[in-house]
Amino acid sequence: MPTGFVGNGGTVLHIIFKTKSSGITSVIWDKAEVLAHDGSGTNILTNLQNHDLFIEEELTRILLPVVPTTEEKPPFYEDPLVILNIALMIILGMLGIKYFINSLLRSHDKELHRRENETKFDDNGKT
Repeated sequence: MPTGFVGNGGTVLHIIFKTKSSGITSVIWDKAEVLAHDGSGTNILTNLQNHDLFIEEELTRILLPVVPTTEEKPPFYEDPLVILNIALMIILGMLGIKYFINSLLRSHDKELHRRENETKFDDNGKT
C-alpha cells in the first residue's frame, strides 16, 4: 500500500490560475472530496467554500507580460494542410477537365454519326 499524508493540517490543493483579463470571477465547487488514508477512503472534507476573486488590471499585466515573438512562421506552402488542399484541388481539377473532355467527345461523336447517317440514306431511305 503506498504511503499517504500523515499528520494534521497542511496544503491539500494548490491552484494557479492564469488570468485573461481583470475583473470579478468566482471559483465554484460542485463536488469535492478529501479522502483519509485510513484504508477505507473516508471523506474528511467538512467544509467546501466557493470564492469570489477580483483580478486587478495591474496584476494582469504583471502576470501576463507581452513577449514579442522572435520565432518566424514557416511559409504557408510548407503547412501540410495547405499542401493537401492544393493536391486535392489539382486532382479535382483534373477530374473536372477529364469529364468535360469526355462530354465534348460524346457530343461530337453523336453529331458525327448523325451526319454520316444522313449522307448514307436519301429521302427514300435508299443508299
